[in-house]
Amino acid sequence: MGELPEYIDGLPDICGSEQRIEEAIRTRGTDPVFLPKGTTGFNETGSGFAIALHMHQPLVPAGGPDLRTAPIISNLQWMLDHPGIGDNHNAPVFLWCYKRMGEFVPQLLAEGLAPRVMLEYSGNLLHGLRQMGADDVLDALAGITTGVRDQQAVEWLGCPWGHAVAPSTPVQDYRLHVRAWQHHFAALFGLDALSRVRGFSPAEMALPNQPDVAYEFVKTLTDCGYGSWSRNTRSRNPTGAGSSGRTCRAGWSAPAPRARWPASPRWSRPRAVTPSWSARCSPTTRPRACPAGSSAGKACPRWSPRSPTGKTAG
Repeated sequence: MGELPEYIDGLPDICGSEQRIEEAIRTRGTDPVFLPKGTTGFNETGSGFAIALHMHQPLVPAGGPDLRTAPIISNLQWMLDHPGIGDNHNAPVFLWCYKRMGEFVPQLLAEGLAPRVMLEYSGNLLHGLRQMGADDVLDALAGITTGVRDQQAVEWLGCPWGHAVAPSTPVQDYRLHVRAWQHHFAALFGLDALSRVRGFSPAEMALPNQPDVAYEFVKTLTDCGYGSWSRNTRSRNPTGAGSSGRTCRAGWSAPAPRARWPASPRWSRPRAVTPSWSARCSPTTRPRACPAGSSAGKACPRWSPRSPTGKTAG
């Protein structure tokens, strides 16, 4: 089987090859891909530091007063076309930032060093770069992604194609974003490169708090092959070993926000604590507490993560 086409009828290839994507992920095995052969982990490491670069540019309507017919282009292209507005003069620097890992990594390797970097590029950005003719940027990224020597220094992170934020995106749409990025990445760099993508970076590092949405978030990641880790999260298989049905047990941990208000005798605010929970959940709607004074004969409203308003009829 050949590789996936990058574009179909002028649009990026973001769906339709789910079986081939799943096969590429399933056949990759569990062996580490970024460690020397014979190395099983970091048992001898006392401390470490990792760098992950998040890259994103949205798509925007531009070219004409009517938004219904205006072409959709990369915001970076719009910045290049209007250098005199705001800080758009920085656009060439932004463009180089998207390319420079493809220059730094080969140079450092050639000098006998061992660079390591994690990269996350949104689907919006990858499509926008191709659309604006920045082929040199994508070629540089392809070199460090598919090259036998260079690929050991670069770990790609999966992400939602359109930089969708998990807590505010319908769960079924979020899954499509995750799959769309996998399609697009495989079309750009190959199915073998996709098989080496083990980690995931949620947009804005935002995690769902509502248990049903959190369940679907974790299940989406595991179903799409992200079983190793997720940036800013620690997750376990939501199917639950030894359990049946769709009940899950998921564990979360997120960094504590900084307290903005210092404590004083006159003025104090509660100290921020690390939000964490581990609870059993099921992706079904749950009845909320009935409002005070409601009739016993009326059904209480139910909350659903799939409902645009967050409510469904009782």
